[in-house]
Amino acid sequence: MLVWTGPTTYTSRESMPFIILRRLLPILLLLLPPALLADTLNETARQRQQFLELYEALGRRETVGDARLEALRDYPLHPYLEYRQLRNRLWELDTARVEAFLEENADLPLAYWLRRDWLEILGKQGRWEPFRRHYRSGEGAALDCYALRARRAKGGVDEDWIERALVLWTVGRSQPDACDPVFALLYERDLISPERRWQRIQAAMRHRQHGLARYLARGLPADQQPWVKHWLRVRQAPQRSLRRPGFDVAHPRGQQIIGDAIESLARRDRPGARHWLEQYAERLHPAQRAGLQREIALRAAYSREEQALDWLYQLPEAVVDRTVLLWRAKMNRAARDWAGLLQAIDQLPAVLANQSEWLYWKGHALVLTGEAETGRLLLGDLARERSYYGFLAADALRLPYSFNDRSPAAEPAELAELASRPGFRRAAELRALGLLRDARREWQAAVIPLEREQQALAAQLAAYWNWHDRAIFTANRAGLHDALALRFPTPFPAQVRQHAGANALDPALAYALMRKESAFSPDAVSPVGARGLMQVMPSTARAVARRIRQPLSGSSALLDAEINMRLGSAYLREVLDRFNGNPILAAAAYNAGPHRVEDWLARNPDQPAALWIENISYAETRDYVKSLLAFAVVFDWRLTGEPRRISERMTQGGADPEGAPFRLAHELTPPPAAVIPTL
Repeated sequence: MLVWTGPTTYTSRESMPFIILRRLLPILLLLLPPALLADTLNETARQRQQFLELYEALGRRETVGDARLEALRDYPLHPYLEYRQLRNRLWELDTARVEAFLEENADLPLAYWLRRDWLEILGKQGRWEPFRRHYRSGEGAALDCYALRARRAKGGVDEDWIERALVLWTVGRSQPDACDPVFALLYERDLISPERRWQRIQAAMRHRQHGLARYLARGLPADQQPWVKHWLRVRQAPQRSLRRPGFDVAHPRGQQIIGDAIESLARRDRPGARHWLEQYAERLHPAQRAGLQREIALRAAYSREEQALDWLYQLPEAVVDRTVLLWRAKMNRAARDWAGLLQAIDQLPAVLANQSEWLYWKGHALVLTGEAETGRLLLGDLARERSYYGFLAADALRLPYSFNDRSPAAEPAELAELASRPGFRRAAELRALGLLRDARREWQAAVIPLEREQQALAAQLAAYWNWHDRAIFTANRAGLHDALALRFPTPFPAQVRQHAGANALDPALAYALMRKESAFSPDAVSPVGARGLMQVMPSTARAVARRIRQPLSGSSALLDAEINMRLGSAYLREVLDRFNGNPILAAAAYNAGPHRVEDWLARNPDQPAALWIENISYAETRDYVKSLLAFAVVFDWRLTGEPRRISERMTQGGADPEGAPFRLAHELTPPPAAVIPTL
């Protein structure tokens, strides 16, 4: 059942079906008899309160009687109580009880987690019969090792068993304790050859698991153990080891260690690595030599070093793959060698050459090398796209932007039917209770099996619920790439106006940043600890809070949308001020830190903005800046109907035009209107 939670604001560019739906459902609910409506709402509130009390008690591993759980049998989240009750007693429960739950709730995400936990316990207890019934391969090394132990208990050991065990053993990290009995049998039967042990040592060194490599070396024959000591010494001081290796470089393992030393040195000193490669060239296998040459050239290209372009073209054909071809194109672009860029693009595989990025730069290069008509035709086609490069192409030709908005129109009855399905009901309840991780899991489990038409309905349902991150991701899954109301919503309008106004921010840029950082998920937490709508790092939040005299109780406060927007907006203003109001540099600083941006400015001075962005060293930051610029255009259009040109944003630079970081957005002079291709 859809429950009205109060009036919702919407923008002037919101699609009409959403407006109708928002108005219609509250009216339908109000048509219910007042007593029935009140009873329904009161019963829901009572069930939610009871659920939370029991859920938290079970989370504390308290004993809860079956009768109390049974009282909520009809509540959509009853399986979550039963799950916690079973999980607390998995060690002692009989097989039938757990299997009954797994069968009854097979489509629930929590069934997967209970089964995993149960399999771990069955493995530890050696209860192999139920383990074999419920085990699925590929769910982790521990369960895979238990599965081999279960097979051994039933039918012994055959060649397939041994091969699977060897695959689990030959990895570059320590395996779980569950694997110890499996590996013990391999040792007992002397199935770990010195060559296979060396393979695992190589894998451990690749993963920089030096302790594991040292441990594995003990099992090598005595005359082979010194090789691992040499390798570990090389890792500590590659350049010193290259000067005085102290081992036979002609030996295959000596060659491998020397190659590793050169590769390690290449991470920080490309000319030095080239020097030592030349010194050892005659003593290395040609294939190894070519591979190291490629590694050094690519690392120089990643750092945008001048010599990288020459080194890339000096590579033997045997190691010229799509990565090398791609970086030849990038380095020609960085050098502004437009003729060389055209040749490099022509050598790219079609799947790369036809991407928007390279279509734009091919058109750019054609215009600047005397083939203006061909270049402008290419840019004209690209200008039909709603993308960063499509907007750049449109600016180069003075064309209007193509937004291609095609928002779907769902019937309220269709959405109501979808919302009534068990998976969506559970997702809605979990979200209402603040159990957001489980809510997203339920939503995902409910959406994945649907046909695309139903997924499109689900995206609209999420938007109606103001669950914007689910609406965005579900719209993408459903292929609704042109449904701009779904993919670029404008939530929190009052707060955005308030904090954008207080910090003199462009609201479209603020929306673009939230869309990129969290997809409007207030509870988002990144792997590195950034939190909330604007993904503010706790250390940054504390510093900004002190400067603006904002009380901050702790990192968890950043999950409050109001606090996060206040601090995130203030920090965005700070980086804008630091870089003279330029959104490109501010966006790069917000993502990678101001000091890195200052370094990139020093290394790439006097470049047009579009080219400077392409030369940002970090791929994540490069894509981040492009996304923010393109998203800001879309949000500007959604908010005002008249978006600012992306080139205007690129050259923005405070009150003093002479202080603008970028004088040009790109190097293309717009042609006379008469020769502009029409869309």
